[in-house]
Amino acid sequence: MPSAPLHLRRLLTRALIIYGAWTPAGLFFATQHHILTIQSGLQDDFPERLMVMFISMTMWALATPFVMAFADRFPLSHPHRWRNAALSFAAALLVAAMIAPADITNTFFVARERVVFDGQFLKESIAVAHSHLLFGLVAIGIANFARLQRDGALRRRSAVQSRTALAHARLRRLQADLKPHFLFNSLNAVAALVHTDPPAAERTLDTLSDLLRRSIASEDALEVPLAEELHFVEDYLAIQKTRFGGRLQTAVYVQSPDLLTAAIPPFMIQPLVENAIVHGLSARRSTGAVEVRIRRNGRWLSVEVRDDGPGFDPDDSMDAGSVGVPHARARLRYLYGEEQALSFRRDDDAFVVSVRLPLRPVAATRGSEHAAA
Repeated sequence: MPSAPLHLRRLLTRALIIYGAWTPAGLFFATQHHILTIQSGLQDDFPERLMVMFISMTMWALATPFVMAFADRFPLSHPHRWRNAALSFAAALLVAAMIAPADITNTFFVARERVVFDGQFLKESIAVAHSHLLFGLVAIGIANFARLQRDGALRRRSAVQSRTALAHARLRRLQADLKPHFLFNSLNAVAALVHTDPPAAERTLDTLSDLLRRSIASEDALEVPLAEELHFVEDYLAIQKTRFGGRLQTAVYVQSPDLLTAAIPPFMIQPLVENAIVHGLSARRSTGAVEVRIRRNGRWLSVEVRDDGPGFDPDDSMDAGSVGVPHARARLRYLYGEEQALSFRRDDDAFVVSVRLPLRPVAATRGSEHAAA
């Protein structure tokens, strides 16, 4: 509930808007009446006419909040459109019947003439009542138009919130799909070490346990600091280096420490690194290298995952059931729309997966330095 000063400020602002709307109307009608009177060859005191209209518009400024409140209470919308239209007409007629005599009295008062409540006074009141009826109907129409605008804005906001909630749900589903895939491949690495190097298998399980704890802790986040994502990647690379030994060479480069606070979707880089290892090292016996390079490119954050293997066709990878590439593309599209880009290229002897996303900061949660592993 708004505080008393805030509520008072809102009321004053509304009063000024209403009064500011009626003042030009008074000036218009005073000028119009003066011109018509002069053209008819009659005398007209413009300052006096202006004062009459000023007081009349002030009365309407005072009546407008009540008229608009009535219109809000009985809107011209389904299911009681016609009933409320009749009630609105009756309300406008009642307000006109109240203001019209006051308007005639105001005219006599400004002209410094004695007010006589006789038949002539009644005729003049009826004569000006139709103008006040029109004012009332216009105020009711404006109130209903404003209500339609508010309702439309609320519906649009609700639709945006629904689409956002759906996108978030899909993103969480994508992240959930990645975790079993990651866990399955990591456990395969542990299984390969159980008989050949039990201590290494134990260390790998410890690292994997820590990875899963941090993954669960950030599972509801749509974005995390780059530093947090790189910690996850480095732990994953530690598991893979235990599995492949000296055959796997890795490095993580960050152009500038201030980039470590940049926002990035969680679990974004690791699947790309995993693809680089699978396609760049698993199918060969010689040494392979995987690098992650992070840099600023204008207003973009550029992430590159490079390997010296033969690479892969991303379309074939998607058709074959690869999780990392299609999920990365889908998550980037949901979060950043057309502002993101996921591309593949050959750079001399290196196969490069490149991600571009808007550069914006979030609060860093972990360290500030990443060097070659």
